[in-house]
This record gives sequence, C-alpha cells and structure tokens, in this order.
Amino acid sequence: VRPFRGVQDVAARIREHGVAIPPARDPASATLSDYSDMPDRWQASGFGVFVSDTYVLTHAGALDGRSTVALSTADDGWTEGRLAAYEPSSGLVLLETEPSGRPAVPLAGAPPDPGMLAVAVGRSSGRDVAVPVFVTSVADDHYTVGALDGAVPPGMPVYNLDGELFAVTAGSDRGGVAFPVLGAQGRL
Repeated sequence: VRPFRGVQDVAARIREHGVAIPPARDPASATLSDYSDMPDRWQASGFGVFVSDTYVLTHAGALDGRSTVALSTADDGWTEGRLAAYEPSSGLVLLETEPSGRPAVPLAGAPPDPGMLAVAVGRSSGRDVAVPVFVTSVADDHYTVGALDGAVPPGMPVYNLDGELFAVTAGSDRGGVAFPVLGAQGRL
C-alpha cells in the first residue's frame, strides 16, 4: 500500500520542473530584458513545466500572444523561452530554452481516473502555488479538472499524487479543461 502523500509534499518534490510566465508590459514587443526590473511581487500570467533539459510545455493562454517569453525558474532565476511548436487543437505550446540541467519531469503512464485527487503546481512571486484539483471527467483528447477555489491558471502542470505529470491546464476561459501531456509531448 502506497502511503498518502499530501499536496504540499508533491509540490515540493516536483518544484524544480516548474516555471512561471510573468505578464508582458507591452505584449507586442516583450523580451527577456523587459523583465529585468520586475518587482519582487508579481502575478504570473501563466505557468509551464520543463519536460526535458531544453523544452517547456505550457498552454497558449499563458503566453498572451507572445512567441518569446521570460520564464521564472524554481531557483528564482530567469531564462527565455522561444516558441518551438504549437498544437492548435489543444493550444499546447512547446517552448525552447537554453539547456537547464534539469532532469526530465516524470510522466504518468496512464490517464487519470474520474474523481482522482491531483495537484496543479506553479511558482509565482517567490512562492510555491499548489492547488488541489479533482479530475471530474476523462476524454481521449482532454480532461476536466475542478479546483475548490475556482479556476486554475493557464499552463499550470497537473500531477498525480505520485508526482507524475499527466496534464497542462488551459486556463479559466476554457472552464477547467486540461490537456493530456503523454501523447502531446511526442506530437510536439
């Protein structure tokens, strides 16, 4: 029997894989240098997750129309992500970065079960954000997740309680939809 691991425990174990995407000051011309004087406290416009040493998976809703964005890493550093692939049917985006030295995030080998407790994880303004979510429905091309306190921001990675990534959220405008990463990572 696997011992229960709390939401905060999962967040702590996988935090090195997460990134936050700050809002653009001028969405038409945002570059990494636009964030050099960001205040200590800012609200992320979205999140993402390192799925390999050089690639971050997120949702288009997190980018605010940008093809190049600054990424705040778990160690409070910054790197730039450039659009490498986009999947119109799901809105999933793969961003290419400089090598990060991070190991690949563990992926879930099977889809979640309806009713499963999971955790959406991000980091914003120097603090970890861990949102308990329930998988309310499972379809071949998407999942529906619900959070106790409302919507989950776009691009937020969703993990099972074993710390394995299984989805990325689309954001509040899509009503709790999250897209499976297992097949998408290969397509992108």
